[in-house]
Amino acid sequence: MREFYDVFADVLRDDAAASQRLRDHIEHRATVANVRELLETGGFEITRVIERESIMRFADGTAFLNHYFIKLGFLDAWKKVVPGNEREIFERLRNVLDELAASNGQLRLTVPMAYIEATAR
Repeated sequence: MREFYDVFADVLRDDAAASQRLRDHIEHRATVANVRELLETGGFEITRVIERESIMRFADGTAFLNHYFIKLGFLDAWKKVVPGNEREIFERLRNVLDELAASNGQLRLTVPMAYIEATAR
């Protein structure tokens, strides 16, 4: 979803505090390296790691922001990036995503995924 986060960062470029909150949000997300470290520290041995990318396609920004998975897993955290200013920022964000989708025929987001297999030592 790097494409989305790039758009979000661009929408926030004139708000240093919100931009920092967005960077903190992005850096807080799990990575293969930190999950691997947590598992190994917890007494597990990593036996296999599979990393892939998946593509999510949406008609436009409105469809993206209204998608069940986005509402369930992401939207509340994104709103915390711009507390008290959610309506204005998300309207601007939706408009930019809509324009991007219109120029490309779709809103296409690359989603990194990982499967980590581990066994207890």
